[in-house]
Amino acid sequence: MKDIETNGGRSHIEWLRKRDPNREPTVGDLGQLVAKRHPRLVGTPEQIDDALALWQQTRHRRRQSDQLDPAGLLSGVQR
Repeated sequence: MKDIETNGGRSHIEWLRKRDPNREPTVGDLGQLVAKRHPRLVGTPEQIDDALALWQQTRHRRRQSDQLDPAGLLSGVQR
């Protein structure tokens, strides 16, 4: 990984090195990081539709929760 010379590649690798300074990042580590930061939709139109609907519902629920408890103070409280 030390031989990568593009600025974008280096910045991702430096971030990985800071996250775990005791080991050199692998190509797999870089691939996982890029996949998380730049997700792609793959599947049939129906599968993509289902995934987008689930994402929207989850995001909506999270937003409602943040409005009720913006500081996250109730996250450890059993209801």
